Amino acid sequence: MSVTHPQNNSISFFTGEGSYELTRTMGLWLGEESVRVQGLEQTTVKTVTEANYNPWANNVPVIGTDGAQFQPDLDSGITLTAFVNDLSRPCVFSYTGENTNFYKSLTMLNYQLESSQMLNSTANPANAIYMINVDGTSNLTTTMRAPMFASKGHFYQISDEVASSVPVIKNPDGSVVTPNSNNDETTFGIETLSGLTVQAYQRIQNNFGIFNDALITIANNDPTYGSYIPLVFVSRDSNLSDGQLKVLLGGLVSALKTKWAVFGTVLAVGIVAIGGGAFLLIKSRMLAKEAGVGGSEINASDDKQALVRGTAPAIRINLSEKGNIERETDVEDADY
Repeated sequence: MSVTHPQNNSISFFTGEGSYELTRTMGLWLGEESVRVQGLEQTTVKTVTEANYNPWANNVPVIGTDGAQFQPDLDSGITLTAFVNDLSRPCVFSYTGENTNFYKSLTMLNYQLESSQMLNSTANPANAIYMINVDGTSNLTTTMRAPMFASKGHFYQISDEVASSVPVIKNPDGSVVTPNSNNDETTFGIETLSGLTVQAYQRIQNNFGIFNDALITIANNDPTYGSYIPLVFVSRDSNLSDGQLKVLLGGLVSALKTKWAVFGTVLAVGIVAIGGGAFLLIKSRMLAKEAGVGGSEINASDDKQALVRGTAPAIRINLSEKGNIERETDVEDADY
């Protein structure tokens, strides 16, 4: 059993029905609406029992998703919240960029853990409830019931104030590890229309703080912050393959293709209709102009013949017995 990954954990999620912004948002953790940690409680001198306890100064609501999915129809202006159980708290993630063609025609938005989530309580008063004292850390002492704290991978972005407490970390070949955003940030890659997380990289490092006492003495140990000893580097990766994306998002891709095909057909029909209408309008104006040159008048005689007189050549219109119009044009100009 892990304190931050308890067994037999009763979790509830919102489906998003009626309010899509709540899609996969957590409602209960360990069967409760506030953050709880599962551990052992010594109830008597001889008795130890399992119990759920509050690790923070006050109740912290269980909010945000578990990171597997977020609300559909995302855009870059939306800030996301996920419950990070390794930190026993909800955390905010902000937009950092996008990939417009990660799979077929779909777009993926990239988010990463906001630096404000690991600022001390003075710089970010919202962190007072988590009792954070050093920038670049998150308190785990009350969760683990030991002098522990979390940081980003390899102490990335930890405060310079504790530089003397941070050890040098080396690779197996002896080279020094240089913390950087590519290897030490916790990030999400989310498909915009479905809200599905298609890429996720978690980088959290759990550390001990060791202080000098009657049993342990470390040379040049900082009396305020002690010495930081890395204990566990949590590195979790999730990157859906093309085959998995086809199963999960193939229907969405097909729907988009159908949508654009229908849109293209409607657009083409509209253009043809507009063009045909314009052609008929121009043609009708030309015929009207031709038939009414010079303001000619038509007078029908008793023998059903009409003479059009005007500046143009004389036009004789014969009305047959059946009502058909027969048109003849004289060579000579019409008389006035």
